Amino acid sequence: MAFGSKNSTPSFVLTLPLDISLNEQDYLYKEFKKCGVIYNQLVSATTKMWHQLRKTRKYRELMAAIAKATPDSDEQKTLFKQREKMLKEYRFSEDAFHKLVVPYAKHYAINSHIAQAVASDVWKAWSTFFFSKGKEVHYKRLDDLAAISGKNNFTGIVLRPANLTTSNVESAKRKAQKAVEKRYDDMYGRPDPKDDKKVVLPDEVKPQMEAEIAAAIAKIKPTIGEGNLRIVYGKHEFPVVLRNPKTQTGKYQQEALKCGVKYCHITRKWVKNKWKCYAQFILEGYPPTKCDSNGVMKHPVNQGRIGLDIGTQTLAISGKDICDLRVLAPSARAQARGLTNEIARTQRAMDRSRRVTNPKYYNSDGTIKRLKRQHGQKQKRKWKYSKRYYRLRAKLRNLYRKLADIRKMEHNILANELLAYGNEFVVEDMNYKALQKRSKETKINAKTGRAHTKKRFGKSLSRCAPAMFISILNKKANRYGGSVIKVSTFETKASQFDHTDESYTKKRLSERMAHLSSGEVVQRDLYSAFLLEYIDTESLEYNTKALNSAFPAFLKMHENTKERLQEAGSYLPASVGF
Repeated sequence: MAFGSKNSTPSFVLTLPLDISLNEQDYLYKEFKKCGVIYNQLVSATTKMWHQLRKTRKYRELMAAIAKATPDSDEQKTLFKQREKMLKEYRFSEDAFHKLVVPYAKHYAINSHIAQAVASDVWKAWSTFFFSKGKEVHYKRLDDLAAISGKNNFTGIVLRPANLTTSNVESAKRKAQKAVEKRYDDMYGRPDPKDDKKVVLPDEVKPQMEAEIAAAIAKIKPTIGEGNLRIVYGKHEFPVVLRNPKTQTGKYQQEALKCGVKYCHITRKWVKNKWKCYAQFILEGYPPTKCDSNGVMKHPVNQGRIGLDIGTQTLAISGKDICDLRVLAPSARAQARGLTNEIARTQRAMDRSRRVTNPKYYNSDGTIKRLKRQHGQKQKRKWKYSKRYYRLRAKLRNLYRKLADIRKMEHNILANELLAYGNEFVVEDMNYKALQKRSKETKINAKTGRAHTKKRFGKSLSRCAPAMFISILNKKANRYGGSVIKVSTFETKASQFDHTDESYTKKRLSERMAHLSSGEVVQRDLYSAFLLEYIDTESLEYNTKALNSAFPAFLKMHENTKERLQEAGSYLPASVGF
């Protein structure tokens, strides 16, 4: 096992459970609480710095000039540099935050590297606020802190096999060196094995001996067996649970742990109404290839381009050997449909409990009272919660945790299936945040007279998480020399293009079938995926010659897919169209 520090090389994560007692769990809970308090205090201190900065005339004038400047112009870039310089003057940088957190680390007796990791998290929040579309830097509830992070594998949180100590390693190196030297002494003139007198070797032999010594020392690696892996945190050591090395999971863990360790996390997850702690290792390189009992690769990878049209709930796939329409995270959806009533009951019970313990915050008709402003500032409510409320909240958290785990697992399974058909994926760049926003106008149903909900696709996006799937697919494709290429939706206009006459026709969102000028009728999403398969990713122009030659094969696979989906009888969203 190699020990390294945090850098920009490729990495992957290995998460293993910790075998800890109740006392150790209480100790870790206090450490999590300390890190949460430091985070909130650092947010409070930096917020005061921000209020001082925005009151200055220079900063207000600078932000007004940035708003008026032409995007991506030289003037705007110059103004951005001026803003960065001004932010550094007011100590808004990661290095400044690392210095700012020092007194908090001393006060709460937290390792400096762990405190710096907390400061880095705060800086990430502020950088999103300054340089992205962040609106506010929020405080964290102490129970919401999910990880204690380290910066390297030398201090703070350290991975250490039980049989790996400095003395053991040095002793093994000395034994290996003495064994090689003894063999060369026997070869070049030591007559008596009991004679300790050093033999003078010829000069031409010394380089060969030194090379053999170096090779012997390089072979000395710590062996990680079952149950002898430890996480060292301060004065405490927490055993890490490893699977049997003879099993497939155990073999994968053994191979993964041979990679260099950049840094470690101690994470926690709310499982069955209690916290469960894990050790999370960020390892160098790419994860080991999973093989079956016969040594065959479980998830084969092929070369080729695949066109993807991803929606809020579905994924249309088009390639040389595949034409399919999938529902994203179908099990998560099924689970959500089955747990909807339970989640709703839990939320109603939580609302009733809050109403009973906080009657002064509600009007007679059941609505929440509006707070009056005092001295120009909005008052803050101090909600009271019962023990029953906290139990219900823990139950609700566990239900959502189950759905999240199922969703992530299904995304990984689907990504592995797609890699069997190709390693280069072309997908339109979607603005999912815009799709989650409420509609500005309230629409009335002409038939029922009821108002449509102002929500657009927020529930579908939260349940299916298409952005998470693209991220997982990109990470897996990069490992095998592929990638996920995102193209502009506004420039490609895949849903409007007709390759038979090279024309563009706008369609309503409710029109799920594409009527081509040649007379064929194809499913809209599948056809868009087919077009993206043959697009030039640099010029964003369609290769009409390749489209015309590949269209008959696509049309055949399209009809087979349509028949299969209609006969299957499984759930299909209305966006499919058949």
